[in-house]
Amino acid sequence: MSKVNERIKAEVESISLVDTHEHIMLEAERDECAVDFSYLFAHYNSSDLLSAGLSPRMMEAIRSPMHRVRVEGYKHRKVRRLIPEPERDDMSLDEATLITTAATSLYGIRRIGGIQAGETVVVSGPGAIGLMGVVMARLLGAGTIILTGTRPERLEVGRALGADLTVNVREEDVIERIMALTGGVGADAVLECAGTTQAAVDAVEFSKKNGRVALVGIYKEPAPLNVNKIVQWNITLAGSKAEGERSLAQAVALLSRQTVDLSQLITHTFPLDAIHAAFETAEKRVGGAIKVVVKP
Repeated sequence: MSKVNERIKAEVESISLVDTHEHIMLEAERDECAVDFSYLFAHYNSSDLLSAGLSPRMMEAIRSPMHRVRVEGYKHRKVRRLIPEPERDDMSLDEATLITTAATSLYGIRRIGGIQAGETVVVSGPGAIGLMGVVMARLLGAGTIILTGTRPERLEVGRALGADLTVNVREEDVIERIMALTGGVGADAVLECAGTTQAAVDAVEFSKKNGRVALVGIYKEPAPLNVNKIVQWNITLAGSKAEGERSLAQAVALLSRQTVDLSQLITHTFPLDAIHAAFETAEKRVGGAIKVVVKP
């Protein structure tokens, strides 16, 4: 267990959290009282809390400073474990191929310090990684999620997966639009998955002061970023490759705790003897391909 997880568990050592489909009950000492656990979010990011055993629904209930959960007591005892929600038993093997995709976007999120509850997050590029970035941001408690891209059909998929707003960068000035949508402030966090130099440039431009930008895409050319803005606005910029920092395990935990319909991302399946056609379909995006699965 990491030191962070040990600290979190120590903070909730005398509390038992029982998660049900109806409500969340926190049990403490005999006398009835109200307890505010929102302070946890001031010290730990969402990913750390998840890895310590708090489910997304538990975090949703305790994350607001104004939300106090009624505690109806029982005899005082130390908690032996945090009871998680049941794991999903309905995820198909096809959908499970998206776990690595989810972990790639999750690692980008972790590289910029996670997503705090209620933050405005922009995901650019509605490919498989970007769309799973929308899912991860939603499960981690993002407030408003804005998805940008060029393909209307993929932007619609993004909405179905949890994006609140979409921007077609071919039809609108993405910087002006996002600044307008955020009241002129900009995005708290940006997950850049498009992999184009222009998308990287734009990500810096519509970030807020003290914003964070994760570069998850793979770029063919150098990008002329506004370095002066990065410095003057204290913007955090981080590269992210593949699935580091136990992101695979955390992606599994996130996806197992809330039912998300991932089947719409599986656009094509092929038998193993048609693997060349599968690669061509994925590379050329034949038929609007998003995630292509090869079955042995």
